[in-house]
Amino acid sequence: MKSFCSYAATFSSSSLRARRRKGQKDGQERQAHWPERVREKSTREREGEREESRGWGVRVSILDREIKSVLENKRGLLEKKKGSLQTAGREEEKGFIILYLSSSFH
Repeated sequence: MKSFCSYAATFSSSSLRARRRKGQKDGQERQAHWPERVREKSTREREGEREESRGWGVRVSILDREIKSVLENKRGLLEKKKGSLQTAGREEEKGFIILYLSSSFH
């Protein structure tokens, strides 16, 4: 009985060591065997990606504001043109009515 327990204990510990060597136990033990440089680089890259994504969010909001201002300016210009065309049309209508009335009196 004693020998069986000691055999089972050595078997389980050796298989655990083998799994750890292969990196099959879990993620943390797999990372522990990676070179330190690789782990640092991946962490820096992840932080850079986070900063970059934040940067893109800011860039998009700035672009969004710029696009909105351009559209508002164009809308304002179109309304001004529309208004000037309407007033010009009224002037033409007035001129035509005056012309028509003056010609009908002759």
